[in-house]
Formats: sequence, C-alpha cells, structure tokens
Amino acid sequence: MKRLGLALFHFLAIAGLLAHPVAAQEVALVDSIRTNWIAAVGSSVFVVPFPFGRLRRSDDGGVMWRESSSDSTRFARTVTSCPDGEVILGTSNGIFSSVDSGNTWILVTPRIAGGFDYEFSCLPNGDIVLGPVGDELDVYRRGSGDFETVATADPNASDAVWTVSRGSADRVWAGYRGCQESSCGGLFVSSDGGISFEEVPDWSNNWAIEAIASIDSFSVFVNGSDIVRVRDPLTLSWMSVPKGVYNANKILPVGGDTLIAVGDSGVQRSRDGGRNWITMFDRFDAPAHDVVRLDDGSVLVASTYGVLRSRAVFGTRTSSDRDRKISELHLYPNPFSEFLVVESSCMEPITVFDIVGRDRTSVVPVLHQGRSKKIADVSRLASGMYLFATCCEHACSVAKAVKIDN
Repeated sequence: MKRLGLALFHFLAIAGLLAHPVAAQEVALVDSIRTNWIAAVGSSVFVVPFPFGRLRRSDDGGVMWRESSSDSTRFARTVTSCPDGEVILGTSNGIFSSVDSGNTWILVTPRIAGGFDYEFSCLPNGDIVLGPVGDELDVYRRGSGDFETVATADPNASDAVWTVSRGSADRVWAGYRGCQESSCGGLFVSSDGGISFEEVPDWSNNWAIEAIASIDSFSVFVNGSDIVRVRDPLTLSWMSVPKGVYNANKILPVGGDTLIAVGDSGVQRSRDGGRNWITMFDRFDAPAHDVVRLDDGSVLVASTYGVLRSRAVFGTRTSSDRDRKISELHLYPNPFSEFLVVESSCMEPITVFDIVGRDRTSVVPVLHQGRSKKIADVSRLASGMYLFATCCEHACSVAKAVKIDN
C-alpha cells in the first residue's frame, strides 16, 4: 500500500496536479497552467497551454491571467512577439497577427508549411521564418503571400527539428537536429535579413543543434547534442566550451553576456556568454519550453509546471560589457572592387572573414599603412559580403563591406 501511495504521488506530481512550493529556487510560480510557448509585448504576456489550447494572456506582466476571448485564439499551438510589437500566433487554423497587444487578431495565412510544431522568428522586412518539423526551413513572404524554402536539412536527417535566432537587424541563425545521433544536424546563417541562408562549413561534423542564442551581431552561443561552441566576438572563430545545458529548448540573451536557458533540466543561467552555468530551477519532471524577458527586466518561463517568473531582474549591459564590444572602424569605398581603405585609430593587423566565418585574410595583402589608414588589395576576394576586424587590447573594431565585380 505504501508503494502504491508513492506511485500515485509521483504520477500526480508529473501531471502537475500537486502544488509543490518553489521556495529556495530563483524563480516563482505565477500561473499553474501547464504551458508550451510564451511571448510578451510591453506588460501584455501570452502563453499557449501545453500541448495546445486557447491562448491565455496577462495584462499586468504575469500577475493575473485569463483566457483570450477571441475565437481566433481557440486552437493556439505557438506564439512569438516581434521587435516592433507585433504578436504572431500559430493555430490549427493558420497564422494570425496582432498589432494591438492581442486585442484583435488578423489572419495572415490559413496554410502552415511543415505542420503545426514549429518555431517563429520575425524578420526585419516583416516576413516570418518558421522552424517546422521537417526537412526544410521555410519563410512566409508577406509580399507574395506564400512560403519559400531557404534552407534544407541533410537527406539523412529524418524529421529535422529547426531552431532559429535573430541576432542583429540583418543576421539570422538557423540550426537543426535530425535524430538522436550527434551527426544529424547543421547550422545556417543569413546576413541579409533572412532573404537567403548559407550553411556554416566550419560547424564541426554537422553537430545536431538544440538551441542558438545571438548575443550580438558577432558573438553567438550554439548548444549542440554533444558539444557547445561559442563564436568569439574578437576573432569570429568558434571555441568549444564545457557543456552545461542539456536538451535545451530555448536560450535567451537578457543583457551583457547573461543567458537564460530552458529545457528538460529546468532553468539555467550563464553570466559569461555560455561558458559556465548555474541552475535556477531544477524540476526534472516539469520541462521548460520557452522564455521571454519583460520590459522591467524580469524573465518569464513557460513550462509544464506552469509559468515561472525570475526573482532577479536583468538589466542592460554594464559599462565593462560595452567597453569590450565593437568600436569604430571605417571602410571605403563600400561597395569595393579592387582596393579598400581601412581607417581606424587601432592599427593592429586586419582580419577578414566571409559571411559564414571563413578566414580570408591570407588573400588580402596590405599595400600601404599610414598612421590611421591602411590600403588593402581586395581583388582576389569573390563577390559578396565580408567582415573586417581589428583588435587593440580589449577593444575591437568590426565593420561590413561588400565586394562587387567590375
């Protein structure tokens, strides 16, 4: 009888029917409804019940909750918010949009590429990139009203699960895992706002991608099945770091080098760009699926335990963070063809990368170097976009320029 009682207790706990306290954790339970996805615009927060259902909303930053009254939100499956304040809702009946904090919803398209289990990301031009379960990564082009395939998984990957992360205004990262094996995955990057994607060739052995966090335009944290790699903002090269996040579903930058990761192991935090992690919430029977940062600096997490709020407030970048970020670097003419003038107060050697991170410095000789200017021969570069970087002590200068053919 005692064994039966323990088994029943364990079943109820997993089902979310027992209200366990969350004391001594770094997060607090604010809504006991099991949730899957979360989005926020100002003080309005939206969550999708697990595994799907009528959209729930809070108009006071997650204190009080209610079901959305709109018929468009009855069969919600996923939700995300865009930088311009638009909310995108995926339902069984199509994709809906709201530009007034969820008060009214407009049908964007009744058709959904790749099924219903997908991740959204909003592009600068208003298009929507979808990370479905399937072989292809699709973008819904609002201008044409149709879907376009922008990246394709390896043919050996079965039912690839895509994840997307928007970095700067024009950089979008996308990765996928195709099976439980570490070799079933790949990484793509777009440097034109999601119009086109290129596969990153130096992602070792096509490691399966679980989650991506764009800290800024150049520093990227990628969590793979058996490996974690960080793109160093100073050299734009990949570094392997100890794996601290297991089965991550989402990783969110919340200011400076601080990241919040949610997944099967709960909620974790890193303050050094993903190199080291501590646990904020460790309910292994209640996986966390999504995370969002509110305007007041608090973090809300969607999990099968309920909606969680961080006790800590995450602010903007500190002065030390800003000091080690990008400083001024001027390139002209831009676009360039045969020669390029590099102007900077830092006259250390220039490093040149193409848009997927390959070092092209060896084919860009410096013909003349003055006190604040260099003249480089760029004739051997193929047409396309390039990053030029130079570092002095702890400050780095990075700028983009485009090579065109004569």
